Amino acid sequence: MAKLNITQASKEAGISKNTLYAHMEKGIVSYEIDEDGRKWIDLSEIRRAYKSKENGKVSNERSAERSTDHEFTAKIERLYERQISQLEKQVDALQTENAKLTGILEKQTLRLEYKPESQPVARKKTQSLSWVNATLIGCGTVITITLVFVAWVLPHLG
Repeated sequence: MAKLNITQASKEAGISKNTLYAHMEKGIVSYEIDEDGRKWIDLSEIRRAYKSKENGKVSNERSAERSTDHEFTAKIERLYERQISQLEKQVDALQTENAKLTGILEKQTLRLEYKPESQPVARKKTQSLSWVNATLIGCGTVITITLVFVAWVLPHLG
């Protein structure tokens, strides 16, 4: 009889590979392992385990198993759909937050002003002007004293 690999055998039986592996582990289906470690199942073994002897139709046990497989698959799909929906909401929220923070950053950047550091030269000019004022005041005093002195001396000389 023909030997089938796991993929071929699962298709022939109308079940998933995972289900076939579980049945192999439980001893429901017998198999052989070749030198390369690959598993092979006789076609007659698949027919024995998954079809009734009378007219080749799938047994009631197998039909119930398919129903369970479909229900499980549907549950998994619903779970994935919910998770995808939640992740899409999270992505939307993060994009909104990112846009908001980018806007704030741009506004703050525009508010920044260029403020040069105070230069010591400006202070020196202020200090120099103070010294000049003091000097002029001092000179004014000297000139005033000189004029008073001249005004007092001139009448006595003459």
